[in-house]
Amino acid sequence: WLDETLGRGELPIDAAELEPLAAATGKAPGPSLLLQTLQRTRWSEDPEMIGLLARPMIALGRHYLTQAKQGRLPFDPVARFHLGNGARVERLNWAADISAKGFNQSYSMMVNYRYLPESIEENVDRYGETGEVILGPGMA
Repeated sequence: WLDETLGRGELPIDAAELEPLAAATGKAPGPSLLLQTLQRTRWSEDPEMIGLLARPMIALGRHYLTQAKQGRLPFDPVARFHLGNGARVERLNWAADISAKGFNQSYSMMVNYRYLPESIEENVDRYGETGEVILGPGMA
């Protein structure tokens, strides 16, 4: 999703999220800067680059989970499963899986879903009726 979106020249977050990365690289903030940086072979070995990418990638992860849709439900099949079973999106973890598999699946982003017994039924109803993605307090 992200490669296709950025490849079309779309940046579904505020370009200001890329300002620190742009300043560090000397390039203009925009979709091509982010895509080129992510596809760099060794960014995951550079703590400074991981830090520069954190803010825009977390913003993109939030957008992906809440706004990228397949019909009225989230584009992501894992999100559809957990949200359909009453979980909420609790936290996004940038650079959580820097293995080749993690890179290929999600540029190393991982998501924590949380099931709270007292809200599962309500979450299932809200999600089922409207497709609303329930977010934990740190995500709202």
